[in-house]
Amino acid sequence: MYKACLLSVFIIGAVGAFDNSMNVIYSETLITMEENPVGRFILCNNVESSELKLHNRGFETSPAIANNLYVFVLYKSIGTMLVVGACLVLIKTKYRVAVVAIAIFQGGLFLYLNFSDTNFGTQPGRMGQLRVSPIAEFAKLQKNYYL
Repeated sequence: MYKACLLSVFIIGAVGAFDNSMNVIYSETLITMEENPVGRFILCNNVESSELKLHNRGFETSPAIANNLYVFVLYKSIGTMLVVGACLVLIKTKYRVAVVAIAIFQGGLFLYLNFSDTNFGTQPGRMGQLRVSPIAEFAKLQKNYYL
C-alpha cells in the first residue's frame, strides 16, 4: 500500500505540473478558458474591461493581465507543492486512502485537460487543419526549454 501511495503522490504532482504548464502554453486564451471562479478572479483582478476586450480579440496583452498570469501560475505552483507535501504526511497516517482518492481526481483532471475540448490548437497539415493535443504541446515545451 505504501508504494501505491507514493505512486499516487507522484501522479498528483505530475498532473499539477502539467496543468500549470498548460496555463503557460495557452496563456493567450487562459482568461476565456479558465473555468475555476477563483482562478478567473485572480486573472481578472485589477484589469479594466477595455483591456479584457482587447485581449479577447487577440491584441497585445496588457501589463496587468501579464502580471495576473504570473501570480496565477505562482499560486497554482505553491498550491501543488502544499498538496504534495500534505499527501506525503497523510501517507504515514490512517487517512492514506485519501491520497489515492486525490490521485484519482487528478487523473480525471488530466483526462479532462486533454480530451474535453477539440479546439485547443490546430496546425496546417496535408489534409487540412490537424488538432494539436495538449500532450504534444507539453512535450514541445519540454523539448524547447530542457533538451
